[in-house]
Amino acid sequence: MTDTLLSDDMLGSLADRADVPADEVIAALLTELGEDAQAPDPTQRSAAYRHLLGEIWRDDENALGVVSRFLTGGEELDESIDTNQVRHAQEFFEEHGVAIITTLFFASLPEAYLGRRGVQVLDMTGELVSNWTQRIRETGQFLINVLTPSPELARTERTSLAHGESAARAVRRVRLTHSAVRRLAKAPYQPEHGRLFVADFVHPPSLWDVRMARIGEETDEGVTSEPLNQEDLLATLGTFTTVTFEALEKLGISFDDDDKRAFYHLWNVVGWHLGIGDATTLADSATGKKDSWPDNRIFPLEVQEMDELFNRLRRRLQGPTEQGRRLAATLVQDMSYPLPGPIQGGPAFVIRYLIGDHHADELEIEAGGYAELLIRRTRALERLARRTRTSLLGQLALLAMGQALTRYALRAFQSPARGKEPGITIEPRIAGRWGIQTPPEADELLRS
Repeated sequence: MTDTLLSDDMLGSLADRADVPADEVIAALLTELGEDAQAPDPTQRSAAYRHLLGEIWRDDENALGVVSRFLTGGEELDESIDTNQVRHAQEFFEEHGVAIITTLFFASLPEAYLGRRGVQVLDMTGELVSNWTQRIRETGQFLINVLTPSPELARTERTSLAHGESAARAVRRVRLTHSAVRRLAKAPYQPEHGRLFVADFVHPPSLWDVRMARIGEETDEGVTSEPLNQEDLLATLGTFTTVTFEALEKLGISFDDDDKRAFYHLWNVVGWHLGIGDATTLADSATGKKDSWPDNRIFPLEVQEMDELFNRLRRRLQGPTEQGRRLAATLVQDMSYPLPGPIQGGPAFVIRYLIGDHHADELEIEAGGYAELLIRRTRALERLARRTRTSLLGQLALLAMGQALTRYALRAFQSPARGKEPGITIEPRIAGRWGIQTPPEADELLRS
């Protein structure tokens, strides 16, 4: 990566950029629905947000045109998609899917919870629907959706990420959801119990302004960042690429440079559909990228570029927050509850190994039960970690533990959450290969 490509100053400027095309769609949708996602009344805002999500995720003949057109867009990227690379990445996922999902639950999500700004959005949406657990399931479903190939395209030149296909539509739905959340976060803040916190602002603050002030993100110019801004989204992409392969290496999974290039190419395509680097959004910005994909200022990013960039974003954006600790506690709880009693400390054990003691301490992740004794009194985790890098036995032991924990979680997550929310859906052929029983009610192909 050159010094002029996404310098620190440029990354800082990305924090005040949102997503112009998606935000325009949401504005048009709100007008058509007659809703106000920024109404002063929290109940009205919540109803508007739920109505927005209902229309964004509707998949029938009654879907509104403004949404349908956006979901099937993106044809200008098709010629830049390397079909062989996408299929290589999806085959790698099919072969190592349980390990990759292990990295999601035990490394990528904890790293995301360290994002001081980004975790505020996760926390706000979790509060809105009173279900942080469902956010975890939805992230797992997103990963599965984009990495699972469409069987009907196997003999064609298209992949599931070509415009209008299942994975591309799934990504673009998430992009519209981001915009809906962004609109919600910019709603007026109403102080509780007559608190005077609002007096600290020159102008009436939004919910986002208050969140940023509380974590020290306010400057002399006020709060300039946007919710789900370009910098934070770029960092999120790093949790699906850089963090994934860091964790796979620690788990002893065998991969080569071709596997990694293919996987990163797929996530570049996902990032493009998510609106990261959108040329309209970054209209007056010079990123230093000479050969970009259509209508984009950032992609493609090669493996080394993405890894170096994410390591810089880590230093810029990560830190401990109350919200990060709360979401990490929910994650550990949700990964632990399906497990037999003696190994319920296993998820914290694996998270601490994959993200390191420093980050685990910032999230206040502690091992419990027998794993606590194992880690603290026998130092077995440190010994196992050393053996993972030097012996086949060590690799197999830690990988077996991580994948066993993930299978337990996936089996639990395939059932409807709390009796009403949808569970995770896995294509039956792949679920069978992974050794995960798929319940009869989930025997459909991936949700589009």
